[in-house]
Amino acid sequence: MSSKKIITPGQCRGARAVLEWSQEQLATEAGVNRMTIADFEQGKRSPLRNNLVMIRQAFEQQGITFIDENGGPAGLREPRAVIEPQPESSSTPVAQREAETKKPVRANARQRQE
Repeated sequence: MSSKKIITPGQCRGARAVLEWSQEQLATEAGVNRMTIADFEQGKRSPLRNNLVMIRQAFEQQGITFIDENGGPAGLREPRAVIEPQPESSSTPVAQREAETKKPVRANARQRQE
């Protein structure tokens, strides 16, 4: 963690929102007290450095990437969604639509030329 700020209160709230975590769940994942999370997010106090590191690491283990202030506000990136490739189909778009609707589909002029 080379950044001056390990994680900001806004990043903490945002990362929790992305992961749909409660403060209690974050506290459990990070190994810190829930009041530490609540007070930090409300700006009442700044946790000890080791607690901030644990909070950030709990998020990073879930794929959250933090963006440090670099001429703009600090932020975060959501984890990348893993998209499974669809099995290749040998059927044409018209045949696929017929299979989906169970009705014959009239080809448009462009498809008739092919």
